[in-house]
Amino acid sequence: MMFIISLVLGALAVSAYPVSYKSCGVEHTVNAAPSRAVTMNQGATELMLALGLHNQMVGTAYLDDYIWPKYATENAKIPVIAKSYPNETEIMATNPDFIIASYNSAFRQTYESGGKTRGIFSDETVAPCTGEGSVFGDAKATCRPQLHARGIGTYLFADACEDSSLRPAAVTEETVYSEMRALGNVFGVDAEAKITEMKGDFDSAAAMMSSNMHNGKSMKAVWLDCVGRCCKVGPGEEPQIYVGANGGAPAMLMKEVSIRGNPSQDWCNADNCEGTVDYTVPFTQIFNKEPRIPLSLAAPAILYARFNMEATTIGVFFDQSTQAVTGARCG
Repeated sequence: MMFIISLVLGALAVSAYPVSYKSCGVEHTVNAAPSRAVTMNQGATELMLALGLHNQMVGTAYLDDYIWPKYATENAKIPVIAKSYPNETEIMATNPDFIIASYNSAFRQTYESGGKTRGIFSDETVAPCTGEGSVFGDAKATCRPQLHARGIGTYLFADACEDSSLRPAAVTEETVYSEMRALGNVFGVDAEAKITEMKGDFDSAAAMMSSNMHNGKSMKAVWLDCVGRCCKVGPGEEPQIYVGANGGAPAMLMKEVSIRGNPSQDWCNADNCEGTVDYTVPFTQIFNKEPRIPLSLAAPAILYARFNMEATTIGVFFDQSTQAVTGARCG
């Protein structure tokens, strides 16, 4: 009996094969549990590890931070194909039967930009990538249907659908749980135990935030990403800094621990967030609210900040001690 999985309606219970599913508007059927999966981004890697699927993974890529220690041992057994996106030769060398990604750029057809060839898949493997499921308006063409035709299943997280109309208005816990159930059904594992565990962790994180208020005032936090490493700038220009806004996974985690913000996108450049955030959340220009000390000062400088996968902690890492700085603080 064939089951259809929908990100909108949620996944059905683990069932017999064949299993059909829909990811970002593209349908595919697997006749058996994939056994040679490749993950193209860290979020996809950690989700697969959380589902206990390390033995069905033959490669990871684009690990831009440390893997959560809980999964580090199993992750160490999986080859890292490339530090960023692998090329099509490196991907195909693993003989994959499934590819999971956090961003649609992981499935892009090659294209020319700025005198360079960008994207991943060319006519050496599965291109040309045209037609339904590959072309979505002005978005760059992706190759998921063509990979499916080669017997390689694909899964793209909902907040990165090529067709922006298919993306959830905001990522919530249920978005994540729906994706876990869908992938669990594809791979023949039950995701419910992990979902129950994560719900408990979110509740614990929210309680921790509530119990750690200072003098009745809410703690303040900012989600930083791409500090000077995502976009090239000219000589003398300030490095690009991005912060988590109110539409994607950063917002979902921050909301679950009762940190709120207003911008209605997944990420926004710090310069473009000014005037769009709630005054109680110091996103604007990456300044502390009081006394508005820019966190990009040479002493100290933030190296990076992150939540762990289940939102139990947030760590902000500086390049030196912050004890001598008065007025600056992070929550």
